[in-house]
Amino acid sequence: SEGKEFSEALDEFVTLLGMFTVSPQSQEEGSP
Repeated sequence: SEGKEFSEALDEFVTLLGMFTVSPQSQEEGSP
């Protein structure tokens, strides 16, 4: 069960990290 919980937490972390990394790039491109 520990492995499953770790996998779920890792998936959420990767998703948040991806959103956090992509957001600034989009803001820079959208800035005038």
